[in-house]
Amino acid sequence: MSQNLVFYTLATATTQSPCIIDSVFTRDDGTHVGAYSDLTVQALAEKHGCEILIGNSATVHKLIEASYITPPETVSEENFHYALNCLPPMRWGRWVGVESFRMSEFYTGNITTIYARTPDGRHWRFRDDADMSGDAVALKVLAMAKKTAN
Repeated sequence: MSQNLVFYTLATATTQSPCIIDSVFTRDDGTHVGAYSDLTVQALAEKHGCEILIGNSATVHKLIEASYITPPETVSEENFHYALNCLPPMRWGRWVGVESFRMSEFYTGNITTIYARTPDGRHWRFRDDADMSGDAVALKVLAMAKKTAN
């Protein structure tokens, strides 16, 4: 079995993100089949009614995670404080004048909800990579704050 290949679909009108269908097993004759379904890419396409692609597992997981990233949106101060106090916050600090923290409970993979408070007193929430730098969080929120300023 080829451990690093998977059959997957792209995001559709009914799914927010790409979806892994099966791991790929390569038969001796070079035919790719599902490791669990034992179906070819054509048979899987017929079964699921959509195009089935073959990709590297790590790359497909990155596509899936990227589909859950959201732009910053304003939230109430109450929502900000509730999130800050419901679980131990991750990487709570201040960067470029923006206070931020990440939820210690992840949404999917390495994607978590990030909260921030800008110097103008507005509170923000968005989903992104938990490992992004504090400066990157601040710059992303400040860019949205500037874009949405009255």
